[in-house]
Amino acid sequence: MIPAARASNDPVQDNESDLRPDFKLILQLDWKFNVQFAGVLLADYYNLYRQQGLEVDIRSWDFGLSVTDLVANNPAIISCSEQDVILAAQVLGQPIRAVATMFQHSPLGLMSLPESQVKSLHDLVGRKVGIHSDSQKVMDLVLGFSQISEEDIEVVEISYRENLTSCLPGKLMRFSVMSWMNL
Repeated sequence: MIPAARASNDPVQDNESDLRPDFKLILQLDWKFNVQFAGVLLADYYNLYRQQGLEVDIRSWDFGLSVTDLVANNPAIISCSEQDVILAAQVLGQPIRAVATMFQHSPLGLMSLPESQVKSLHDLVGRKVGIHSDSQKVMDLVLGFSQISEEDIEVVEISYRENLTSCLPGKLMRFSVMSWMNL
């Protein structure tokens, strides 16, 4: 039985003893705690999960963690991930499925140093761009939509650890970011 929503969403006024969870699960994020997960984290802060009978342990991602492996091997763990990662895991036979989306549009963006004089995607023709492996399909779609051949821009995979140093002079022209990042 799932309890009805309570009138108060103020965590200070909620009595923890009244919020007994009926079901415990882990929500494994696919990145560090940040604004990308604001809705998930606010729901936890305001006890919205507990009000619905859920005890949700929200965990931050760390280097080397495969969220698809974790979910495939642990039925009490749910996670979020990019579509490319989910599809690749399904192709390999992992018993996972997507049940919802967090974004209506991809927040993927590209960032470069001001001196590169890159103002549009077409300015990248003949240059090198670094992206994360889970962004390749989105990049392919954007290039196709912009009528730019995949051969016109050299796209290389970079790790999350390399992200901020990859745009130093002499390395990459641009690298991928989430569009709400303000660096």
